[in-house]
Amino acid sequence: MESKAAPFEFHHRFWIFVGIFFLAFICYAFDRATCVIFLAEKLAHGDPRLIDTWVRILFLVSAALVFLGGAIRAWGTSYLRAEVMHDKRVRSERLVADGPFRYVRNPLYLGNVIAGAGIGMLASRTGFLVLVFALLIFCLRLISHEEKELSATHGESYRAYCKAVPRFVPSLWPRVPSAGNPPHWLDGFLGEAWWFSLGAGGVALAFTFQLAHPMRIYWGVTFGMAALGMLLRRTLLPPRKTAPAAKSSGDNN
Repeated sequence: MESKAAPFEFHHRFWIFVGIFFLAFICYAFDRATCVIFLAEKLAHGDPRLIDTWVRILFLVSAALVFLGGAIRAWGTSYLRAEVMHDKRVRSERLVADGPFRYVRNPLYLGNVIAGAGIGMLASRTGFLVLVFALLIFCLRLISHEEKELSATHGESYRAYCKAVPRFVPSLWPRVPSAGNPPHWLDGFLGEAWWFSLGAGGVALAFTFQLAHPMRIYWGVTFGMAALGMLLRRTLLPPRKTAPAAKSSGDNN
């Protein structure tokens, strides 16, 4: 029987995601080997002259995964609008098959896992595994919850969409025609500013990890970029409306 998240899990999903990241990073308590350093030593075959180069490359790979996950989420959010994506209930007023939802039913959750893998490279070896697998399991549970709600709401139209579009592994080509809804790119990218901030922090870390207190630089860049994103969002975007917004596949987060 397929595992499905309880309404409590869906309602409090943000804090459960935070708890998963926290759990992954406290694995340093018993596994002190950072995933990036561990991989760099393996790839350098013990040659100390190559370790620093591989560390920089892997930090950039980490940042690239975060940027990729954030970009996928921003693409999806630009069609859902940020207020729908962050809602604590499944928004299902109407189906919208546009943007990434033509390739995969749950692009926002897919973005979570990809970006989480990038951040997990900064954790310990155990922390990386905990983070990726816990995110994957929890996202699949949330998807099951949302898809049951959407199937009940939209009936055969949603079931036909599910048959055509993959659930979590994206297709290489669109599986359904575009519904013609325009994306709101500014809303999408500013709504996912936190992920891009973490990616920028990872890039900074790649070039400053040999300096004193590199993690201070990482968090300084991350929170600085996040604050800028919040400022731009408040300045450039209109206030959120309380009226129902368009919903695509139930991918709320």
